[in-house]
Amino acid sequence: LQAGLQFLEKEGLATIRSYEEELCQNMIDGLLNIPGVCVYGPQDAKKQAAVVAFNLPNMDCSKAAYLLDSEYCIACRPGLHCSPLAHNTIGTGGKGALRFSMGYFNSKSDVLYALSAVRQLVKG
Repeated sequence: LQAGLQFLEKEGLATIRSYEEELCQNMIDGLLNIPGVCVYGPQDAKKQAAVVAFNLPNMDCSKAAYLLDSEYCIACRPGLHCSPLAHNTIGTGGKGALRFSMGYFNSKSDVLYALSAVRQLVKG
């Protein structure tokens, strides 16, 4: 715990938040530019945590997550994410969504790689 707090003090919360916002906005913008991909929630990274929920056209989110993991070594989470009422609100209660989470230790190239993988899945 002490090492974690020292890391936060050294890096600074504003630095960490700013970097995560940048990654998140890059992910949102990239997903919105893939035909058929539906992005849920605010499309402004400043209004959310560095988590993006989305679905691919004509593909179950669990199948997409499996393919991202098995073919591209990308970890993401499919389903209702322990909040079925939130999914009912955004219209995904019956199917769930995929979720990418970006953190301070991810890179811009990680985001580009994930976007490339999603493009390939959409293309079939």
